[in-house]
Amino acid sequence: MQKRTMEEQTVGQALSRQGSNLEKISIPTENYNHIELTEEEQAEALRLARKAKDQKIRNDAYMARVRAEPVYPKLSYEELRDRVFGYFSDQHGAFVIDEDNQRVVELLLLYFSGDERFELEHGMMLNKGILLMGPVGCGKTSLMKALSVNSFNPFAIRRCEWISGQYAAHGHEVITTHIQPFYGYPERNFGNKLIGCCFDDLGTEETAKNFGNTANVMASIIHGRYDNFTLKGKTHFTANLTSGDIESMYGARVRSRLREMCNVITFSPKAKDRRV
Repeated sequence: MQKRTMEEQTVGQALSRQGSNLEKISIPTENYNHIELTEEEQAEALRLARKAKDQKIRNDAYMARVRAEPVYPKLSYEELRDRVFGYFSDQHGAFVIDEDNQRVVELLLLYFSGDERFELEHGMMLNKGILLMGPVGCGKTSLMKALSVNSFNPFAIRRCEWISGQYAAHGHEVITTHIQPFYGYPERNFGNKLIGCCFDDLGTEETAKNFGNTANVMASIIHGRYDNFTLKGKTHFTANLTSGDIESMYGARVRSRLREMCNVITFSPKAKDRRV
């Protein structure tokens, strides 16, 4: 009896040392064919088996949807136009197209829907941004807000005057922030993780100071975004300025870089003020 006990201990120790080898041991499945089931029991067993399989099918389908890459629509010119009109209807009342804004609206819709007619018919470039120029109150900012959520080139909007004030409060970090890609929510921006920025009312900001350090903030941002290749085509501006005004305020170098970065779209100098 003592000898058998020691042998059993030796076998047990060997098995424990083998660890994962235990998984290779085949455990026979007992055959229960000799058990007779009533019709009711057979029906219930079949129902439970089907229920389990149905649950597995549902779980597999759910996990396939979870793991699948989402497919986001691409807005056509017409679909984007309808969204813009809907935005104005909700926010500002009916949107009126007239001789003052017809060409501008047409070009912006073509661009932000990625329509090749923007290049083929108008000689502009889809891989550049937008510089939208025109007199006070003609609708520049409202149009860009209405177009900011699109499937081709979505963007955030920052007022230049606000950025200048932020520099006065927080220093160079503000410039650094605005010469980096903006990260957006893909589910809100048709799958786009990186979004652009529209700098609104270029020229309304003042030269800012931070603890004695004076900076032309927007000139620094323009130079920084020009040098950042990932931001090509993701930089937009609105301005009440003329090209001559831009050169006077920021210098010939900034004016040249803006021309290289952006498609220049202008309202007529006589476009009426739409603010009521």
